[in-house]
Amino acid sequence: MKGEKLIADVYNAIRSQELWKSSLIVILFDEHGGFYDHVSPPAAVPPAEKQEHDQYTFDRLGVRVPALLVSPWVDKRVEKTVFDHTSLLKYLIDKWGLGPLGARTQAANSIGVAIQRSTPRDDTLPFIRVSQTHLTPPRPELEFEDTSEHHAALDAFGEFLLGELDDVAASAIQRVARIASFYARGKNAIGKFLIGAGSRLTKQLQQHNQRRAQMITDVILARIGQRPRPTAER
Repeated sequence: MKGEKLIADVYNAIRSQELWKSSLIVILFDEHGGFYDHVSPPAAVPPAEKQEHDQYTFDRLGVRVPALLVSPWVDKRVEKTVFDHTSLLKYLIDKWGLGPLGARTQAANSIGVAIQRSTPRDDTLPFIRVSQTHLTPPRPELEFEDTSEHHAALDAFGEFLLGELDDVAASAIQRVARIASFYARGKNAIGKFLIGAGSRLTKQLQQHNQRRAQMITDVILARIGQRPRPTAER
């Protein structure tokens, strides 16, 4: 009931002011609370293009949740139009001339269809009173407990998941380490081979240049009548 008390306090604060005549209170439930819904969620426009890392297609709405529009400019009735949580954004886009905020918002029905009165209502509740009896839980002592069996079970489950995640992370790190070690050994082996091959090629090139220089020297000495010096076999 404390959530309802908060809503009542907000309503009473605005309702008692001149601001009420230009106000709209929007109450949206984020989750369905686990209640069964016999209506299958309809298809929906994905909010953006699917990326490679996306695990879901986001092409279907969720279970229906309550939505309340509280204003002197809204009639007391049930609106049959299909809305989603981006319908509020669509209303703000249309009202203030904003650009589209994603593909789903652009395709959504605006809550503006429920705000069609030309004159404000004069039959809205002047004040919402929530008695202390409704605010007192059946077992108020439970509010002073730091935890409950339900919370303890959730904590234990969280510790279990953390341990599982640690094992998975350790296994992943070991796999990465093995791959890195294999890469390093392979890189080292290739480096040694290239260095050895380069050294051999360099030595062969030096020997070839020495032989070529000696050959040129022998030709020049032969032409000028001098006997070439014998060269050792290489």
